[in-house]
Amino acid sequence: SVVEEVNYSLAYPGILPDHLLYPLKMIRDRIWLFLTTDPMKKAELYLLFADKRLAAARNLIEDNQLDLGLETLTKAEKYLERAINQEEVSRKAGRNTQAFLERLSLATRKHEQVILGFEERISERARPAFESALQYSQSGYNRVRQRLGQ
Repeated sequence: SVVEEVNYSLAYPGILPDHLLYPLKMIRDRIWLFLTTDPMKKAELYLLFADKRLAAARNLIEDNQLDLGLETLTKAEKYLERAINQEEVSRKAGRNTQAFLERLSLATRKHEQVILGFEERISERARPAFESALQYSQSGYNRVRQRLGQ
């Protein structure tokens, strides 16, 4: 199924997982998350990391680095799921998360759109990872729409 163009911009991915200094970026991200105690800010960070990983996965897959691209894609979708879970934590703590939910709704659609764009490049061997990533974005979208009451 083709998803129409979603008006949502992914964050610039910066250095990609095939770069020598990438492990330092991962350490920085983990420290950043650890030091972020506010649930809403943590949710926003997870979404930022999800978007950056998705953009990195797209670059890698377009560069025919399919295994690394799919691995990065899987991480992107797990971050997206954490962003959705963290929104719930924030909402249950009494925060108004409406604007963030609307952003998440767009983000999950964008993730689905980008993932579907990979379909023709995916080998049979890689199909389970592709399907799994797609499932994350689709179920995430459904969860967010439910929370928005739509």
